[in-house]
Amino acid sequence: MVCTRLILLAVVSFVLSIPLSTSARSFDSNNSASFDYLPVGSGELVNHAYYSLSYIETHEVSEWVAHKLTHAMINGSTSRTNDYRKDPLVSTESASPTAYQGSGYDRGHLVPAADMKLNHTAMSESFYMSNMAPQLPGFNREIWLELEQKIRSWVDAFGTMYVVTGPVLHSGLTQLPPQGVSVPEQFYKIILDLKRNRMIAFLLDNASSQEPLESFVVSVDYVENLTGVDFFPALPDCLEDYLEAYSFPGDWQFSSYQLKTNHGYTPEAACFHSNDYGKDKNYQH
Repeated sequence: MVCTRLILLAVVSFVLSIPLSTSARSFDSNNSASFDYLPVGSGELVNHAYYSLSYIETHEVSEWVAHKLTHAMINGSTSRTNDYRKDPLVSTESASPTAYQGSGYDRGHLVPAADMKLNHTAMSESFYMSNMAPQLPGFNREIWLELEQKIRSWVDAFGTMYVVTGPVLHSGLTQLPPQGVSVPEQFYKIILDLKRNRMIAFLLDNASSQEPLESFVVSVDYVENLTGVDFFPALPDCLEDYLEAYSFPGDWQFSSYQLKTNHGYTPEAACFHSNDYGKDKNYQH
């Protein structure tokens, strides 16, 4: 029995090591087209050099954008290009740069320009209108910016991470005339750290807020239920199920010191006890 359990532990350790050993080839020279962990949604898949997206024509915005964030991407010297323009790879045409004019909404980046400092191509691509969504100034320039900065600080501290960002799209949203760009009421960000087998999701209202970032933490499963998007389907099932079921703020750094949470869950335990999941009593949506 002991020998059998040791063999099982070895097998699980090997499975859990797969994303770690293959994450380097998930991107080839930062090329998002080779990203193994793209979400699956209902839009048109578009691969740019440094990020990918799924465009929803009926809303004239993307349902998700995904990019790999590295030290090099955020510590480059490239300045903003501000060359807002239609995305030439969207077959149905994306919204135009004037789509939000006079609406009171910012052209809010989904992949932040500050994440694309590596070179001119990366920075310029971030200004495609397929990478924009209508955001209130008090949201885009405050709490959303704070979250973007926090993610970059994690990459500086811990290394490469995978980020998926998008609006929550559904029927009945306000649309900006004349191009019919939907105004999302909520936005999400999901961060995957493969080196440490951890994932966290944020869900924020498109509004100004003074609440701490920790108050916006939800599970990835919760975001999947809202959006209908399947995030990170290429991960091993036991790892995906575990990481998407729980978001523990204590596993992440939200201040000048590293918080700790003794929640008792590990990816290894999840693979052995996949039927024993229960809601963490301390977790709130």
